[in-house]
Amino acid sequence: EVTWSSGSTEEENLFATAIEDGTTRQVTTLKGRETLPAWSPDGASLAFVHYSDSARLLVVSGNHAARNLGAIPYDGTSPPVWSPGSDGLLVSGRARYRRKSSAEFVPLHGARTRIERFADAPIFLQWSRDTVTFVRHDASLSLVLQPTGAGQPRELPRGPIETYYRDRAELSPDGKQVAFGGRATDHGWRVWLQDVGAGEPRAGT
Repeated sequence: EVTWSSGSTEEENLFATAIEDGTTRQVTTLKGRETLPAWSPDGASLAFVHYSDSARLLVVSGNHAARNLGAIPYDGTSPPVWSPGSDGLLVSGRARYRRKSSAEFVPLHGARTRIERFADAPIFLQWSRDTVTFVRHDASLSLVLQPTGAGQPRELPRGPIETYYRDRAELSPDGKQVAFGGRATDHGWRVWLQDVGAGEPRAGT
């Protein structure tokens, strides 16, 4: 199925269309706006953001009613990102009425964990195994690997990179490489690859 949102600026619901025959069913009927759907890796749960008087993270599993995982006090919220084990989600976005952003891990059960606080622009997260990668926007852009458990964030060597493309970096499924857009001296904008263990970026395009 392909899940998508449709409606007005005041009321928006989620729908799912079967790839095989094109039939469409309505997934949510809540008042307000439901958007940013994300299926869990095991296919058992659908997470989405519900906007009414505030933004909240909800999860639907099977025929059960939607579970409210709590408020996401951000404007310009990015799509939630499931953990590889389908046991929680990463959420990020801009704090209401502020320029800066925040990101945290929201488990299906238990307390939340702050991943990054008050970067200078919205953070777009990517998760592979036990590592989160994101572009940190501070005095100068930097590409950061953040373990989800114990451990300190680690900036990857910039090498020839002058500027990272805003907001996006992607880990390989095995967590050993990261791909990102960037600009280097005499190279212009292109896609770069970098081993997460060591080494400098190398041109991928």
